[in-house]
Amino acid sequence: MAVNTKDRLETLKAILAEVTDLSRAAALLEWDQETYMPPGGVQSRAEQISTLLRLSHVRFTSEEVGRLLDQLED
Repeated sequence: MAVNTKDRLETLKAILAEVTDLSRAAALLEWDQETYMPPGGVQSRAEQISTLLRLSHVRFTSEEVGRLLDQLED
């Protein structure tokens, strides 16, 4: 595996790890919302979950990820 390929793969893995972390954090907040959270916190929690999922989506669908996938495919 060429150095550039290895570097690109490591970069992609790091980005996907960030996406996974954001998604897992959102899932934990969703679980907490359904099990322990007081009723008055629903609006705030929904905004937090929305922010995490938006950030995850933006990172996963970024031009950088597309470029890395294209380069690794070649």
